[in-house]
Amino acid sequence: DGRLLCYCDQRKLDWYIRRDLAELIEDDPPAVKLLFEPKGRPEDENNEFYIQSKKNMCVGCGESNHYLRYRIIPSCYRMHFPEHLKSHRSHDIVLLCVDCHEIAHSAAEKYKRQVAAKFGIPLFARKVVDS
Repeated sequence: DGRLLCYCDQRKLDWYIRRDLAELIEDDPPAVKLLFEPKGRPEDENNEFYIQSKKNMCVGCGESNHYLRYRIIPSCYRMHFPEHLKSHRSHDIVLLCVDCHEIAHSAAEKYKRQVAAKFGIPLFARKVVDS
């Protein structure tokens, strides 16, 4: 219907086109039209997050080269979320340079240890196998 759904990289656009899920409608900047009705839209969730253009730079210091994706919510907690909060969501993913990534990772590990001690939960899930 012509409404902006989200921004994504060229690789994702190509993925949709190769699978006949979208058609290219604009070359510069590249834009596609989906050939199916998406499950949800930003306005359905009263959320503008996905239709904002985001810059490829470290959110910590502004470095625009050599950045990594960093998940704010550790996977050991995220795995317990309901599916609708973890499926195809990027609210908890930010770009950090290597230095900021190390700082964030160290702080997260410290906080996970505090949470584990306070609530008596293990940091690592133990797999139980019935023999």
